[in-house]
Amino acid sequence: FREQRDYERAQQLYQRALTIRRSQLRSQHPALAETLADLALLHQRQRQPGEALACYQQALAIRQRLYGQEHPKTSELRTRQLQLLQELSR
Repeated sequence: FREQRDYERAQQLYQRALTIRRSQLRSQHPALAETLADLALLHQRQRQPGEALACYQQALAIRQRLYGQEHPKTSELRTRQLQLLQELSR
């Protein structure tokens, strides 16, 4: 749905997935971080920076605990978060 630019439907599905994963998985599970990262990117594309930043922060916290600061998955997410912050400062 994200590729089709049906952002509203994509957001509904990501929110549903997030709710399910939060209820079924431990709070530091990699799948939870992945869903949050995907939702953050979706919010960013919808020009919802506050929601995007909140999701990035949650996903980044999980990845930092799981993988450490220097892991590529952590670095990738930190880069996306910094890009969003740069967009906001323009």
